[in-house]
Amino acid sequence: MAGTSPLQSVERFLVAVNAHDLDNMAALFGTRDGPFQGNRAEIEIQMDALATILSHQAYEIVSERQVPGRQDPTTRVGVTLTIDGEVYPDVSFVTVRTGQGRWMVQEIDVERLTGG
Repeated sequence: MAGTSPLQSVERFLVAVNAHDLDNMAALFGTRDGPFQGNRAEIEIQMDALATILSHQAYEIVSERQVPGRQDPTTRVGVTLTIDGEVYPDVSFVTVRTGQGRWMVQEIDVERLTGG
């Protein structure tokens, strides 16, 4: 279940990543309306790709700030990830609050990790 704070949702997402728990990842990834809906197979493929990219040895939350100019309450959480011994500082996880007061991970700066 999505967390009651941006930090809690990002932490739960990262735990699900390392457990390769695609269902929990999908339950934490979405929009103001809740988890992304659609074809289950496509969502599993997307979560599997994220798990492959984001699987890490360690993480540290290093920043949290509101994102200006958004219609819905949105917070950017910066996470330093250690992946295969390499440190990636302040990777952006953008979270958005749902209508039920929970926080969903909406965007992740995976390009920072993949170089593309």
